[in-house]
Amino acid sequence: MIAPTNTCDTSVANDSLHEAFLAMLPKIQTHARIHFQHIRCSETKADKIAEAVALAWKRFLRLRERGKDIATFRTVLSSESRWL
Repeated sequence: MIAPTNTCDTSVANDSLHEAFLAMLPKIQTHARIHFQHIRCSETKADKIAEAVALAWKRFLRLRERGKDIATFRTVLSSESRWL
């Protein structure tokens, strides 16, 4: 017989991760806006800012998977736009 798996609610963990990222989101967006201020086309600028946010989220999740303390990487995550 196979032992039942732990059926804990992962949505609570996901919610706390999402909330932690949302707390950093304004700083990420501000940094991206400053970095891309030279782009005149508003659609292109919005795309670049969205890409920076997506990349920050991806790296945020990767740090979490690796067991790193996300609080120590806030400045790095907010400057994701420099890698685009």
